[in-house]
Amino acid sequence: MKTQSKTTLGLLAGAACLLSAQAFAAPIASFDFQTSGGFYFGSVQGGGSFGTCNAGGPATCALTLSDPDTLSSPGGFQTYNQVSWGTPHSSNTTGEQSSLAVNHQNGSITTDGTWFTIDEFIHTNNVLNADGGWMTSVGLYGFFELLSGEYSLGAEVPLLFEETVNATPCPPGTPGSILNPVCPDYYLTFPLTASDSFIVGDYKYNISFQFVAGPGAVVEEIEIDGLTWTRIWTQEGNPGQSRVFTQASITFEPIPTPGTLALFGLSLVGMGAYARRRKQS
Repeated sequence: MKTQSKTTLGLLAGAACLLSAQAFAAPIASFDFQTSGGFYFGSVQGGGSFGTCNAGGPATCALTLSDPDTLSSPGGFQTYNQVSWGTPHSSNTTGEQSSLAVNHQNGSITTDGTWFTIDEFIHTNNVLNADGGWMTSVGLYGFFELLSGEYSLGAEVPLLFEETVNATPCPPGTPGSILNPVCPDYYLTFPLTASDSFIVGDYKYNISFQFVAGPGAVVEEIEIDGLTWTRIWTQEGNPGQSRVFTQASITFEPIPTPGTLALFGLSLVGMGAYARRRKQS
């Protein structure tokens, strides 16, 4: 009789553990995604307006938008995949303006915490006339979405640009890794370090974003007047080309439900009773 009780309790505990494990459906292994958006002058949302030059408006430095983004206009206004500016200097070997372009990505993100590139930014940095106008800011709207519909995020941010003089001394904090051939330029924008989450079935999925420097770029966080900014240094040249990536990662964690909590409780009770009977025997 004692042996039978032990066996019965052991089976109950094992069955409870098995049921507890089976109460959770399998997590989603990956999500398909796409990005859209781009650069713009001004906005129909909010009071801010971007797209300026150090000597006046966009026309002053031939600030132009090209390659309209046709995927969507989630912000309610047209965005473009490239912005160009400036008057080429006589030493400019290409005869072209400087430009900043975004290459939108689409694909799949696994839910194991691996970082995936969701956008690529390419800055082509040509030599410009000092009196031809320098871009100081342009608006950027980015839209990220999971194609299955569980999550989307749109963000409207400024890109503040500092066109440095191609002569020493370079600005304080200039990274030596991209110092040559002359002082690099840089952007200021909001940090991309926030995290968010969404729930599907028995799991909460945590999604994070980050900037990553590619060739010819350096990414760092700095504090200005008590506010944290991301500074992106871009290599100067004739032309110089820099690449910066935005990336996303997704992880998951189970969400206990009342049913699974009850099964876990049964499992613990069964194992506790089994342990007491073993001690008494």
